[in-house]
Amino acid sequence: MQKTRFAIVGCGDVANEMGRVNRFIRRLEIAACMDIDINRAEKFAKKFKVRETYSDYDALLENSQLDFVYLSVPHYLHYPLIQKALEKGLDVLCEKPVTIDLEDAFDLCRRSQQSGIKIGVNYQY
Repeated sequence: MQKTRFAIVGCGDVANEMGRVNRFIRRLEIAACMDIDINRAEKFAKKFKVRETYSDYDALLENSQLDFVYLSVPHYLHYPLIQKALEKGLDVLCEKPVTIDLEDAFDLCRRSQQSGIKIGVNYQY
């Protein structure tokens, strides 16, 4: 079975919940993780057996073979990080809210529709 490979960006509490849930989904593989605090990324990687760790988002996108990225970062970072993933042709699953500005959200919707790249918003409650 070929697994869908993804990266977790932002290795805090919410990402740890995603890591725990991922253990039950055999078709998914956390291929990489990224946090601006490399120690937190490495701790996350060890806990969830992730092979690649990064402290730079651009390096992650450039060097990892991924099917999508999962963003668990502060809200103000959602829009620019989603834009970069779209430019690389990667689908995105993002914690809520998708953006903090309505016009940015409309922009992402337009880009997604034009490219066919998916953007999902996780709302676990």
